Amino acid sequence: MDLVALKTELTTDPAAIGYAGKSHEDQAILINKPQRTMDAESLSSGLLVSCIDRAEFAALPAADKQYLNLFVTAGDVPMSQNVRQALRGLFPVGSETRTKINQATRRTGSRSEELGLGRVTESDVADALRG
Repeated sequence: MDLVALKTELTTDPAAIGYAGKSHEDQAILINKPQRTMDAESLSSGLLVSCIDRAEFAALPAADKQYLNLFVTAGDVPMSQNVRQALRGLFPVGSETRTKINQATRRTGSRSEELGLGRVTESDVADALRG
């Protein structure tokens, strides 16, 4: 556990979580609560297929269909920033497919996850604030 990073988070509250005046237990609950939207690490090809509107797919140029097929047949697609942008960029802004891909490539996570701290315990909070 990176106690220095945890202390900085709890004392400065840069994401306005609301740690001030809370008990160590409540601070641990808040930092672990899944309430942050973050990028998903991967996307299954099945979920990707479920995002695609048939008419919007039919309107894609042949090269884009072939490119999309790489992802559809991959099984599980690691969601790097480049891959995420490439998938979103295949379909126009405001299209049903792009909207669904945007939703599928995001997930809900905790502030502790976002910071790379893992699960924070009441004891971790006490140790960080004491140090």
